[in-house]
Amino acid sequence: ITNVVGYEGGAKFSPDGRFIVFHASRPTSIIQRIKYGWLLWQYNAVELANTQIFVMHSDGSGLRQLTKSGTNLWPTFLGNKRILFASNNISKNATFNIFAVNIDGSDLEQV
Repeated sequence: ITNVVGYEGGAKFSPDGRFIVFHASRPTSIIQRIKYGWLLWQYNAVELANTQIFVMHSDGSGLRQLTKSGTNLWPTFLGNKRILFASNNISKNATFNIFAVNIDGSDLEQV
C-alpha cells in the first residue's frame, strides 16, 4: 500500500476493516539508505532498530505515524480505536514493554 524505501511488516486490519496498522523502518539519510541496501543485498535482512508504528485507512489514505523513537514492533488493534504494541522507547535498551495508544496518536501509555 505504501511506496517508500524501507521495511514494513506486521500489518493488521482493525476489527471493522477501516484501518491498517503496521511497523516500519524507513531510512532517511544517504548513509542509512546505503546500510539498508547493503543488509538487504548481503543478508536478505533489515535492521529493526528505530522501527515506528503507522496507521492508515484500509484504502491507503491518511497515513499517520504514531511513534517517534525507539524500536516499536508487533502492533495490533484493541477494538477499533486503540492499538497495542511492544516498545523499548522508555528504557532505551533491549527490554520491551507493552504500550497502548489511541488510533489518532493520543493517550500513549505503558500497559
